[in-house]
Amino acid sequence: MLKAVVTGLCLVGGVVTLGCGRDWDRFTVAELGSGGQGSSEDTGGTGGGDSGSEGGCSAICPLNCNNGQCAINCAAGDCQTEVVCPAGAPCRVTCADSACAGGIECEGATGCEIDCAGPNSCAGPVHCPTGSCIVRCSGTGSCAGEVALSGDDCSANCSGMNTCLLGVDSACAGATSISCQGPDACVGVSRCAGGLCSMDCGSGGTRTCEGQVCCTAASCDLVNVDNLGSAGGGC
Repeated sequence: MLKAVVTGLCLVGGVVTLGCGRDWDRFTVAELGSGGQGSSEDTGGTGGGDSGSEGGCSAICPLNCNNGQCAINCAAGDCQTEVVCPAGAPCRVTCADSACAGGIECEGATGCEIDCAGPNSCAGPVHCPTGSCIVRCSGTGSCAGEVALSGDDCSANCSGMNTCLLGVDSACAGATSISCQGPDACVGVSRCAGGLCSMDCGSGGTRTCEGQVCCTAASCDLVNVDNLGSAGGGC
């Protein structure tokens, strides 16, 4: 399957080009040139400032580097194939309406920040196995696929209506924060392992955290969780 990949080099019209943004069948050079602008909500991201070193953002994705992150901005309906963040740098993916249907893969990135802001965005699986992971699912019906986090410190914020349909699966080594505050968010089973896990199911709807919440972390801080699972009861 074709993948939308951000890398340091791309072959475009027979010419090797630095700072490829996404697969060239779908995106233009003009889009690539503006791809690093990020969003107005940028808070500095997961990777800190760009050190300018060989392995830093400016070396790996020079045309898409914003605030030290490789920026991938998927407009409405865009990124229907899998979005793959580049290895060796922090990455930020922003998905508008129905964008990122093919899923997002952050393996190899030093940190990943994913904003599924559009309705029905991020329908495919979201995987963040390395570094610091931040996933925000604010668009109605966003993050309908698997949300799996297993990096260092992680957070998933399912604030939109009907978000994180399958729940959140986290096994991060450090601290994990899972918030299911959206109406009818996190309907599926949510699992939290690793170090410290905090989860808040809020009171946003009758089906919020309807599936079991399974916490096997070293320390569990669970708020508004009414359906706590057990090792022998589906966890």
